Amino acid sequence: MAKNSIKMALLIAIVTAVLAIVLTVPSIRGAIEDNGESKIDVSPTTAPSFYSSDPFGLIEVVSIKVTAPKAVQVYLLDDETYRKYSNLADYYFYRLNTKNFTLTPDIPQTINIPESGFVKYRLVLDDQVTGNLGTSATMQINKEMSGSFIGIVSMLLIAFVVTNIAWIAYLMPIERKYSVGSIYK
Repeated sequence: MAKNSIKMALLIAIVTAVLAIVLTVPSIRGAIEDNGESKIDVSPTTAPSFYSSDPFGLIEVVSIKVTAPKAVQVYLLDDETYRKYSNLADYYFYRLNTKNFTLTPDIPQTINIPESGFVKYRLVLDDQVTGNLGTSATMQINKEMSGSFIGIVSMLLIAFVVTNIAWIAYLMPIERKYSVGSIYK
């Protein structure tokens, strides 16, 4: 029984060590975050939606970069406000990006996403104010792994590895002591 417990503890220690390394090595975290980035085309007739994080809060949307070939205005709205109002003038007054809403042609504009939990946002393109009707834009969503998730889970995984190694160290003398008289060797 001790021998089987040692094997299982060793397997668990190896798996949790690999998971801890994946979460703590910056280059691996960066690859996971870069994999989550996506580009979406925005037009005046569509308002693409995205969530501020995944339902578990593991990966969060930190910012979006919007680029347009001509000068237009973009408004970041929560989905509730978007549904409540249908006028661009109302969207202007209820936008979440109060400072950087006018795009300069071909220069990416970064809009920071507020930290407010699991919220659905929409990006509205207003081409009527600048007179550049029909201008579309490209939105790039920038995501990061949650800092609290990485910190807490990494520490728990490391503690789990240490606990399993301590369990193996405790069982080794017991296994040696009783394996001599065991009939199943």
